[in-house]
Amino acid sequence: MKNPLFAILFLLIISACTHPAADATNQPNPFFSTTPPSRLYFKNMRSYYYQQRTMPHTRTDLYTLKTLPAQVDYPMLIPIIADNWMQDEAYLLLQRNNHPAWATDTVRFRWQDPQSGQYGFIDWSENTMRAQYELAETIVQQLSVGHKLSIIQADSSSIPVFEEKEYIANFLKTMADYKNLTEQTRKVGKK
Repeated sequence: MKNPLFAILFLLIISACTHPAADATNQPNPFFSTTPPSRLYFKNMRSYYYQQRTMPHTRTDLYTLKTLPAQVDYPMLIPIIADNWMQDEAYLLLQRNNHPAWATDTVRFRWQDPQSGQYGFIDWSENTMRAQYELAETIVQQLSVGHKLSIIQADSSSIPVFEEKEYIANFLKTMADYKNLTEQTRKVGKK
């Protein structure tokens, strides 16, 4: 009886030594993580609609919708999907166009319900990957309920943003593709 117990104990010790504990620094962030099936679907089915470029020295592929206009005279946030395939992560980046409305580091958006007149503000000062995603998600939520968005300037005037239907459709399409790539739609359903 001692021999089987000794053998089991010995195997447990050996297996503990041969499988080091997972290092938290090497684990992908679950919020941004991708899986091989979701990446394969994006690369094979959705990337056709995007212009791809690779960031030098990072092995990160950047995808911007081909249907976004090159030059516009209104403020535009350009959603970019960044696929960091070496880390099995993807990020949603928001690039500002060259409109003067983006002159400050901190941007204040005003949302307004055209029916009731209720309004509120969204402040964006942090430029982390998480903050960019959260801003994009908030914009999608506001647009989905029919709210109008504008950027508040330093002199308290406002400049409308997200008024063009094609631009809104492109923004929503990029968000949907990003959520599918990171499986955010499935993660929400699991909660």
